[in-house]
Amino acid sequence: MKSLDIKVIKKSKGSFPGKQSKRKSSKTGLFPYHKTAFVGIAIVVLAAIIIYFVLPQARAEIKLQTEPVTRDLEVRVDSREQTADASNLIVPGELWQDEITRGRKFAATGKKNIGQKASGFVYIYNFSKTTLVLKAQTTVLNVGDRQYFFVQDIGNIRPTALIGLEDQEVDRTSLIAPVPVVAAGPGPEHNLAEGARLEITNEVFGSQPKALYAASAEGGLTGGVTREIKVVTEQDVISSFDILNEELINETRNKLVESKPNFKFLDQATSSEIIEKYSSATPGQEVSEFESAIKVRLKALAYDETDVLKIIRERISKLLPKNKILVSDADFRLNSQFKSIDLVSGSGILVNHFESKVIYQLDRAELLEKIKGKSPNEIRELLLSRPEIVSVDIKLYPFWVKKMPKFSKRISLRLSP
Repeated sequence: MKSLDIKVIKKSKGSFPGKQSKRKSSKTGLFPYHKTAFVGIAIVVLAAIIIYFVLPQARAEIKLQTEPVTRDLEVRVDSREQTADASNLIVPGELWQDEITRGRKFAATGKKNIGQKASGFVYIYNFSKTTLVLKAQTTVLNVGDRQYFFVQDIGNIRPTALIGLEDQEVDRTSLIAPVPVVAAGPGPEHNLAEGARLEITNEVFGSQPKALYAASAEGGLTGGVTREIKVVTEQDVISSFDILNEELINETRNKLVESKPNFKFLDQATSSEIIEKYSSATPGQEVSEFESAIKVRLKALAYDETDVLKIIRERISKLLPKNKILVSDADFRLNSQFKSIDLVSGSGILVNHFESKVIYQLDRAELLEKIKGKSPNEIRELLLSRPEIVSVDIKLYPFWVKKMPKFSKRISLRLSP
């Protein structure tokens, strides 16, 4: 009889491979789907935050109403003071004095014509019916504004005879021989053609053009030539001293301003005294250039303009209401001049004319709070109703933004006069 071998197989959990693999695949497929959906939602939310809260920017420029302001104020500048005193309208001054020497060459401006004088002979026509004597020292011959003189005294000038009854002509035999004349000055403008008429003026006979005149003889008056040279004039010498003095004052002023840029050296508070002077040429000397030198005693009272401005601004600011302020320090005009000056004591009264502008003062935080989140039209309607605001310019970024950002930090606000 055959024996039966029976094997007992124990079943354990998960002993059905088919079902187990099916359950695992079901779980692994579900997790990636939920994860992808979550990431997508997060990206959309983040993009919305960036688009609506991070990217939007705005620039608002508000132009404020301004009012002109002027003040005239007298301030005492005193070299004995050390600090500015706004209550007493005093600013410290600086008294500067020194002796300086300067010299250089100058060009002569005078001209002297050393060319040749025109000369020649003239006929004298005497219709006075009296024999005349014309002295060289008391007689002048003119052609317009050109003058000529006799070389010698002319005597026995008998009356000139005429020929004919109707068309009368001069009887040339009645004329005395041609007499020599010379031009008063050199130059070709004194040359005359033959037959040119010259009017005669004499101290005794006077000027009688119909009774006495002359005419250039054959060949006319010739030889006039121009040749100019430079000569020193009296004004050249005087001007050279004045120029040197002015140069010393300007040079000294510039050096002091370079060392102290805010200091002012006004002409009324500057004096110069020429204590020594020298010129290498005298008036009339025939040279093209000469040298001059001077020694000058300079004295000046200077002051710091910022001290004056500070006092003026303080005075104006005290009188302004709380909602108004002076514009920036750079936007002003100040004209100053000394009403009186005493360089011995180093003090003077300075008259100042100040011009600037007053601008309304607005609360930036309050403005930002009012305009954030609003459209440009809403902002303009809101702000332009205020009398202290002249105009409003708004720029929104990027292009799709239609309203101001909701966060003040994303708004650039500029207030300008």
